[in-house]
Amino acid sequence: METRLNRWLIRNVRGGALDEVGGGRWWPFVAHRGAWTALLVGLSAVAFGGCGSDSQALADASQEIRLDDIATSDSSVDDAAEVAGDGVDATWEVGEWQVVEPGGTTGCSDGSPFRFFVRPGDPERALVLMQGGGACWNAMTCAMGPAMARPDIPSFEEFLSALEKKQLAGLLDLQHPEHPFPDYTVVYIPYCSSDLHWGRGVHEYNSKLEVPHLGYFNASSALQWLYDNVPAPKKLLLMGSSAGGYGMLLHSAWVAKHYPDADIRVVIDAAAGIVAGDFTATSMEVWQAEDSMPTFIPELNSMDLSTLLFPDLFSAIAAYYPQHRFAMYSAAWDDQQAFFYKVMGGKAEDWPGKLQETLTAMRAGIPNLSFFVPSGSLHTILPFEAYYVREQEGRKFAAWLEEFATSDEVPEDVNCPTAQCSFDPICDVCPKEEDPSAPFHCYVCFSMSGL
Repeated sequence: METRLNRWLIRNVRGGALDEVGGGRWWPFVAHRGAWTALLVGLSAVAFGGCGSDSQALADASQEIRLDDIATSDSSVDDAAEVAGDGVDATWEVGEWQVVEPGGTTGCSDGSPFRFFVRPGDPERALVLMQGGGACWNAMTCAMGPAMARPDIPSFEEFLSALEKKQLAGLLDLQHPEHPFPDYTVVYIPYCSSDLHWGRGVHEYNSKLEVPHLGYFNASSALQWLYDNVPAPKKLLLMGSSAGGYGMLLHSAWVAKHYPDADIRVVIDAAAGIVAGDFTATSMEVWQAEDSMPTFIPELNSMDLSTLLFPDLFSAIAAYYPQHRFAMYSAAWDDQQAFFYKVMGGKAEDWPGKLQETLTAMRAGIPNLSFFVPSGSLHTILPFEAYYVREQEGRKFAAWLEEFATSDEVPEDVNCPTAQCSFDPICDVCPKEEDPSAPFHCYVCFSMSGL
C-alpha cells in the first residue's frame, strides 16, 4: 500500500512542502486548503492545459495506483446496522472522547480503516458533525489523491492533539466558554472516501486506478452508534461542513426517519451545491450513490437521480419533514467552492452570482430554511475558531446559530450579496505573516494570500 501514489503524496508532502509552508500544523485535518490548493492549481494547469507530455505524465502517474485489497460492497444495504462489523460498541464515559473503528464494509479511499470519534453526554440531546475534505469523481481528480480529497483518517492521538492545539475548534471545542451545546452527546464523523459521504462501492477509473468510495457505509456506521446509544433523543443537531454538508443533508433524511419524534435541526456549512458539466451524472455512477438516496421520499423516488441537483435534494427532504428546520451557511465568495466549480468546468468568477441565484430559488421553495451568508472567502466555519468570530451586519454567527438551534423563533436571514462581499474581515485582522500562535483560520488566510 505504501508504494501507491496516494501514500507517496501524503508521505512526501507531509515531510516536505507542507512543512516548509506551514509546519504541517493543519495537514492531518484539511486536505485541500491554502498551500495545498496551490499545488492543485499547478496540477490542474497540467491537466487542463493540453500540454501533451505533461498530460501524459499525469496519466502515467495515475497508473501507479491500485487498491486491490478492498472488497466491493453490497450496494443493497440500507440499514446502518448491516454496515458495521463488531466494532461499533464503545463504553459510555460521559465527557470523554472515544474512538470507534466499526470495521465491516467501512473503509477509506486508500484502503486504511475508517474510524469516528464520540463524546458521550446528555442521552436526550446530540450533536452530529460530518467532516469535509474534497471529492474525486473521474480519473484525473482521483489520480491527484490527497490534493483533491483526504484519503485517510487521523489516529485518535492526532485527533486529540488537534483539539488541544485548536486546529479543530468551534463546535468541537466543548470547553469553550461560549459553546452553546457543551453537554450534548457529540458524534464526529471524519471523511476519507472522496464521495461526499454518499458512496457505496469501489470504482475502477482505469486499469490501475481503483478507489473505494464507501462514504455512505462509513457515515451509517457512526449513525448506528448514535441509534444504539441515544435511543430516544428530544433534540438532534445534524451538521456538516463542505463535503460533510452534502453528506449530512442526505443522511439527515435517514436519521429523521429513524427518530420520528425528535426535534431535528440541520445545518449545512459551505456546501451550496453549485455544480457544472456532467458532475452529477458522473458522480452518481462512480460512487454508486443512487442507492444511498432516501427514495422513501416520493419526490425523490419519481426523479431521475442522474440529473439530481443539490437544491432539488434539499427541497425534497425539507418538504418531506416540514416539522424540522434547515440552515445554510456560506461565505459570499467562498474560495474553495468556487475552485471546485472551476474544476467541474465552470468559471470561478461566476460562483458568487450562482450562489445568490441558488439562495433566491431555495428561499422561494423551502419555507423551513434559514441562511447566513457573510462577506468573505473563508471556507467552512463549524469546526474552527472562526465560528466565534464571524459576524455580518452586527449579527454574530454563533448567536444566530444558537437561536436557530434552540429557539422556536426563526432567525432572520443574513446575506451579503454585492461585489464588495469578497472582502473578508476575519482574514483582515490576522497577522500578515504566519504566526504559530494565531488562530487556525489565520493560517488558512495566510496560505490563500499567495494564490
